[in-house]
Amino acid sequence: MRHRLGLLIGLLSIGLVPRAEAQRPWSVEVDNDALNSGIAGARTDVDYTQGIRLRIPHAIASPLGQRLFRSIPGCGADGGSVPCQDWSLILGQEIYTPLTTRVKPESGDRAYAGWLGASMVTRVHTAGFERELTITLGVTGPLSLAGPSQRSFHRLIGQSAPSGWTAQLGAEPTLDITFAGSADLIRTDAKALLGVRITPVWNASLGTVRRAVEIGVEVAVELGASGVSEWRRSSAVESAPGFYLIGAIRGRVVAGNLFLDGGFFRTGPSVGHLPYVGTLELGLGARAYGLGVEWRVVTSSREYGSQGTAHTYTTLAVTI
Repeated sequence: MRHRLGLLIGLLSIGLVPRAEAQRPWSVEVDNDALNSGIAGARTDVDYTQGIRLRIPHAIASPLGQRLFRSIPGCGADGGSVPCQDWSLILGQEIYTPLTTRVKPESGDRAYAGWLGASMVTRVHTAGFERELTITLGVTGPLSLAGPSQRSFHRLIGQSAPSGWTAQLGAEPTLDITFAGSADLIRTDAKALLGVRITPVWNASLGTVRRAVEIGVEVAVELGASGVSEWRRSSAVESAPGFYLIGAIRGRVVAGNLFLDGGFFRTGPSVGHLPYVGTLELGLGARAYGLGVEWRVVTSSREYGSQGTAHTYTTLAVTI
C-alpha cells in the first residue's frame, strides 16, 4: 500500500506540472513540535505534533478556475498583470497524538489521529486583494500512514517510538472546502530599502474535517525585494534577494473538528472542541532567485477542555 501511494503521488506531481512552468519553485513545509528547541514551556509529541506539505505551484488557471473565473486570465510564469489567476497542488499529511504514549490514551486525553490528502488551491490576484478557493480530499485512519511516519521520524532523531497507534481514530474519507481572502491595509515598497506590510486575512472552512471561520492580521517587515514574505500566495517568482520578519495573530470560531470530536461519519474517542481558538505566529525568512527558507513558530490556545495549556510547534519551509 505504501509503495502504491508513493507511485500515485509521483504520477500526480509529474502529470500536473507542465514543462513551461519548471521555473516556478516548489516548496516543502515541515511542522513539528520536536523543532521547538529553545522555546520555553513548549512541549513535544502532543496534540498537533507533525505535518508536512509539498506545494507545487502552477502559473495557469486551474481546471476549476477556468469554469468559475472565465474572464480572468492565467498569471503566466512572470506573474502577469492583475487581475489574474493561478493555482497550487498541495500534498500533505497531519499527525496528532495524546500526551501519553501508552497503548490507549488516558481518560480526557485526545486520540491518536492522522490525515493524508491533497488540496487544489485556486487563487485570484487583484490589486491589493487576494482570493483563494481550496478543495481538499483525504483520508484518516491507518491509510493516512501517520503511525509509520511518526515512528520513522522518531528513529531518525533517536527517540523511542510511541506505541498507541493501534487505538487511533478510524478510517474515513474527508472533503473540505475553504474560501480565504486577504487585503493590504498598509504596504510600503521594500525596494526603497525597507518595506512594511499589514494585511487583514480571513477564511471559512466547511467539510468533514473542519467547520470554522477565522479572521486575523499579518504584519511583515521586508528588506530587499518587495513582497518577499508572500511567497505562499505570490503570482510571480521573485528573483531579487530579500529578507523578512513576519508575525500574525488570528482568532477562530470552531463548529467542528474531526480530530477532537472523534470522527464525522463514525463515532470514535472524543474530547470535544472549544468554540474559540486563537493563534500567534512569529517567524523570519530569506529568499533569492527562486530559493528560500523560512522558520516560523506557531502557538495555539487550548482547543479542547482537558488540554491544559496552549500548544506550540515550529514550521520550517524550504523553497527549491
